[in-house]
Amino acid sequence: MSDTVKTGPYDLFALALSIFGLLLLGFRASVPMDEESRQLFDLCDLVLCAFFFVDFLRSLARAENRWRYLRGWGLLDLAASIPA
Repeated sequence: MSDTVKTGPYDLFALALSIFGLLLLGFRASVPMDEESRQLFDLCDLVLCAFFFVDFLRSLARAENRWRYLRGWGLLDLAASIPA
């Protein structure tokens, strides 16, 4: 069995969303903004977290061994779905 990881378009999309989310949080934390802009940033964060939660559920459902997945990357995937 090979240990290589296949990266497809979905994985690249999820990576791009991860980077976008980190940039979004960094920008929100470092730049002063009005309440309306802050609410928009919070809404974007919430949408990203919803995507990552659905991705976590998808990965959990597809895992051959769910306990092994949860002990490995699963908890990190679940933590990514917690809104800032």
